[in-house]
Amino acid sequence: MKGYDPHEARDLFPADQWEKATASQPNGDQCVEWNFGTPGRVGLRDSNHPDGPVLVFDEAEWSAFQEAVKAEQTRQA
Repeated sequence: MKGYDPHEARDLFPADQWEKATASQPNGDQCVEWNFGTPGRVGLRDSNHPDGPVLVFDEAEWSAFQEAVKAEQTRQA
């Protein structure tokens, strides 16, 4: 999504609505968090750096991102 600064994008999302990927727990808490708290946007950040940059996706970008991750997981299996 264009038009945002990744270092200030965390202010676009409610602080209490970040969710951590439960599947990442066995990996020593090296995981991402997402936030669906802003209509039409999805925030994605490193759970170890909650004050760091946030990637912002619109709905179409989020779907494409998820499909790419799934395709990579399938390719590596």
